[in-house]
Amino acid sequence: MGRGRTMLVTSGLNVSTSASGGGTTNTITKFTGPYMIGDSSVTDDGVTVAITGAATVSTTLGVTGNATFTAKVLSSDGTAALPSIARSADATLGFFFESDRLNVSVAGVRRYLFNADSFQLRHDTDASFNLGDVNGNTGVGITRTAASTMALRSGSINVATLNATSFVVNEDGADIDFRIESDTNAFAFHSDAGLNGGIGAFSFGNAADQDYYLDINQPSFTVAANRDFYKFAVRNSDGIITVPAGTAALVASIYVQEPRLIATGTITVAASVYIADAPTEGTDNYGIACGANMNNDFGGGAILAQAATDGFIFIPRLDTGAPSGTPAAIAAGNVAICYDITNDTLEIYNGSSWRTIATV
Repeated sequence: MGRGRTMLVTSGLNVSTSASGGGTTNTITKFTGPYMIGDSSVTDDGVTVAITGAATVSTTLGVTGNATFTAKVLSSDGTAALPSIARSADATLGFFFESDRLNVSVAGVRRYLFNADSFQLRHDTDASFNLGDVNGNTGVGITRTAASTMALRSGSINVATLNATSFVVNEDGADIDFRIESDTNAFAFHSDAGLNGGIGAFSFGNAADQDYYLDINQPSFTVAANRDFYKFAVRNSDGIITVPAGTAALVASIYVQEPRLIATGTITVAASVYIADAPTEGTDNYGIACGANMNNDFGGGAILAQAATDGFIFIPRLDTGAPSGTPAAIAAGNVAICYDITNDTLEIYNGSSWRTIATV
């Protein structure tokens, strides 16, 4: 039978009469040479089809079910790289190695990097990414809102944003509360963004209250034994403030201005500093106590005009008659003073009795 002719087989064909060679059970045979048959790299035991050695797919390999790789998958140049996996017509999910990192790419853009020490979210462009359920402005997650800016989001609201120069909480100006818990206090610090018409209110120790812009109101607790304790302290023991050459009109630890009120209603008492009450548990109890050996200036050294209506020091007066009670606590070196409106006298308590120091 010459070449270019067709042989019609109407019954069994004995291959051994046309070609020589042999094969192995469950191994698909192939021509190993002219008229020679041998084993291929493909086996089929009726359950599993396996390929031994390297396999090259020039177009598309379709797999129904699961595909298991027990060795490295190599790219066409022999480097260890996972092939791209077609996900849809407009996007491709791919895996590839770069140095010691495994990269995951979407549509040719690297998104995630893995190595032995870290997991990174990465962008080769300015496109945003989401970590968590923030798709469609719902759920909670971390997202890239702009170049070099990360945001913790709840739905469409940026709860916190972070970049190289700032960390901002609630930059979107939403009605979001901010709270810090201590070991046993749920409101060690609390910021309520919705109070006071959206200006907010702050509290240390308790929930923020609209009656106080800044409140210090901690729960009950026991202080350490034999130690002083202050609910609020302005200390300068660890550093010195240097005033350079020139004149500083005022340097102070606490500076208070008047509250700048617009009184469309009636304000009974308005004050820059108001002491509501004084303790009663001490040996000496005061609304305001000043340390020893210091001057106390009331009025800033100003000389009052004859017709002045402000700038006075107010002292208590008795309801009737001369004083007869003993002041509750008089520290050594202090005297109590009051005005006897009945007798028009100014009285002081010298530690043992009341004395008249002036008669009007």
